Amino acid sequence: MSRQDRITLAQEAAISVINALTIADHFGVVLFSNDAETPETLLLSATKANKQKMKDYINNIKIGGGTNFYAGFK
Repeated sequence: MSRQDRITLAQEAAISVINALTIADHFGVVLFSNDAETPETLLLSATKANKQKMKDYINNIKIGGGTNFYAGFK
């Protein structure tokens, strides 16, 4: 993700998806590298507050590790 500033592109894409959500939607965010983590254990209602919380989380991601897609999907 450090090459060609890919992390910024990924963050912008994730935030664009969150911005497109409506109050009728539910969503979750999964961060993965060597392992996977989620900031919330349940899907969130796409309220203004929840969307902002996840955008803040995304904007504070630090890169490192590998790319374990299996962990991310699991």
